Amino acid sequence: MLQPSQYLHRPWPKHFNTIDSVRFLSWDLALKATPLGWEAEEAATLHYIRLHTTIPVPGVYAQADGHGSRYLLMDRVEGENLELAWHHLNDEQRDAIAEQLQDYVFQLRALPPMHGLRVCAVNGGALRDSRITSTGKIGPFADEAEFNDFIVPMAESFICTEILEETRRRMRDNHQVVFTHGDLAPRNILVKGSQIVAVLDWAQAGWLPEHWELVKAM
Repeated sequence: MLQPSQYLHRPWPKHFNTIDSVRFLSWDLALKATPLGWEAEEAATLHYIRLHTTIPVPGVYAQADGHGSRYLLMDRVEGENLELAWHHLNDEQRDAIAEQLQDYVFQLRALPPMHGLRVCAVNGGALRDSRITSTGKIGPFADEAEFNDFIVPMAESFICTEILEETRRRMRDNHQVVFTHGDLAPRNILVKGSQIVAVLDWAQAGWLPEHWELVKAM
């Protein structure tokens, strides 16, 4: 049987998201690899979520940096990807899943901010956000105003400066900062029938303005 360290030297599968790769091990474990520079505080996030909510997430057994990547050894959760399962679920099952997701989002938004007005990762550090940039982590930001000042210029390649300046003047800087999954898509939800058994991929989670979960879902 291969030891976990031996997997670090084998080719890793490529997915539509080329930043992270996951290999399923033969003893009900999963090993997730993220290139250094893109690494997120996912282990700390999963621990925080397990401690403070009833949201089902994988348990993490170890975290290590090496070979140019950060590795997380975690539970492999058995279930069907909601993106695939949705088509064969009946209305009652779909309603049950929607109610569970609503409860999970309410739980996240009820968590008291750990870092005041800061827009940041769970531990107060830098964030990963694929909607904003594909070149690495961002922040942390002292508050929403600093966050907005950062994200608006990111659209300069698509929108003229005058419109961006007017857009920035109209933006609010006083939204509530809440804990946000950041990629709450059906592909990151595992189900068994009408029961959610795991919410996966918390790499882009953190303390963000209250509308950001919706922004990322659009």
